[in-house]
Amino acid sequence: MDGVGSIVELKELGEGNWWLTIELPVELERYLVFKGSIAIDGISLTVAHVEGRRVGVTIIPHTWTHTNLQRRVVGDRVNLETDVIAKYVEKMLAHISLPK
Repeated sequence: MDGVGSIVELKELGEGNWWLTIELPVELERYLVFKGSIAIDGISLTVAHVEGRRVGVTIIPHTWTHTNLQRRVVGDRVNLETDVIAKYVEKMLAHISLPK
């Protein structure tokens, strides 16, 4: 787990699809990009929207019915794991010496 966020929006989109918006801790914001990955309570999802510290994802019907997300409500805290590729890039860049 990288951190804990909170649900700020959970709404039905129709046809069994849902929209979920999470507010992240400030230290995780740098790891999220549009179409990157985020795991929410261990469920790997694709980032559909990023705005500041808020990230939005679409929940498809199969994921909705087979995970604990259907029992979540606005205000609930959720465990977060950010995209591992972003962590690799950060680690590699930390070891690069730029010419002066």
